[in-house]
Amino acid sequence: MRKKYICGLDIGSFKICATCGRSLPSGKIDILASQIVPAEGLKAGRIINAKRASLSLREAVEKLSKTCGFRVRRVYANMNSPDLRAKAFSGELFFKKKTRIKKIHIARLVNSCISSQLPLNRKVIHTGVRNFILDNGVNSLYPEGRKVQGMKLDIVLINALIPTIRNFVRCIHGAGLILEDIVPSACAQAEGLIREGQEETSGKNNILIDVGRELTRISFLKDRLLYNMISLPLGAQSITEAIALKLKVPIGCAEELKIKYGRAYSENDFFTQRIMVKDGLTNKTIKMGQLSEIIIVKTDELLDQVNKTLVKLDCEDTRLSEVIITGGGSILEGFLERAERLLNRPVKMGFLSKVSDSRIQGMSGFYATSIGLVQSSLRKKDNLNFFTKTKFGSFMRLLNQAEGLYKEYF
Repeated sequence: MRKKYICGLDIGSFKICATCGRSLPSGKIDILASQIVPAEGLKAGRIINAKRASLSLREAVEKLSKTCGFRVRRVYANMNSPDLRAKAFSGELFFKKKTRIKKIHIARLVNSCISSQLPLNRKVIHTGVRNFILDNGVNSLYPEGRKVQGMKLDIVLINALIPTIRNFVRCIHGAGLILEDIVPSACAQAEGLIREGQEETSGKNNILIDVGRELTRISFLKDRLLYNMISLPLGAQSITEAIALKLKVPIGCAEELKIKYGRAYSENDFFTQRIMVKDGLTNKTIKMGQLSEIIIVKTDELLDQVNKTLVKLDCEDTRLSEVIITGGGSILEGFLERAERLLNRPVKMGFLSKVSDSRIQGMSGFYATSIGLVQSSLRKKDNLNFFTKTKFGSFMRLLNQAEGLYKEYF
């Protein structure tokens, strides 16, 4: 029974969320258990202390194992590093005569894109095929088995610096875990938050905004595939720091004020209220209106940077369906309405529609990445699953190519 369950490990700067789930015949995701622990040794998506980070990962998985009733070792983890880059490439493959396409032909085409287009200090961690164009002009996502004389491939390669990948893998192994695959956070969130259907997959584009603690990640997706992404050095922590500085309260108290009383809008009745806060041995009175003004200013500053980034990404597309906001920082009351007004686009909060647990659905901002990892690993018809063994090392990629050539000609 436990082999049917998959563990998604969301590694963030503030929290580590480990979720164990499986696919139901109805298409929904059954979540067996989920555990959240504070993250240590991580800052702004980077691992700054591998030992402390490994201990945090081990704690999260051990708690998950106790809740599930069996030991969890194999995990699908996300990468949040600012070093991540997404680039679109094209490659072509021709045959001397008409040949039936096999997986090895697709592998050779993808590997040629990886080896010829990427610099030596980077490695691919995730691939997304946009389209195969066959010699008769037919577009196909699954060309295997078709008889053609040539084909062209449009592909998006998500890559990171080699030291970053090594530190990440070393951290997972240091926690006593087996890493099944690395999935970028944006790809995992897209799996969980963007519904599958005719209206979402027929040429529609989405913008995914993940408001984290220290970073805000903006991802541009075409047909549910990551096409481009940018990380901004601003997040929910900047609001907390502004509250602590302006109101002269400790960081822990400022975070509590933001969570309990924070609003990204102002009302007359709300402005007249006051809060009593303990500041050491004395009590301090804070006006709700003053707290709201600080939050509004910092929220507008964040959303203004997001809007400028969207202009750089050239997202003014008539086929744009909507902007999806997720992440713990987006749960702030009034954030969604303010984003819709300042971005001047249709905006909605990310919602995990495929999850059967209503409690987790209500906290989609916290669980979107970990459940998206579970859902992406459950995809049966991913035509790039067979690259898992080749994308982490040039030697393995070369070995795979040699094996494929042998099978093809002998």
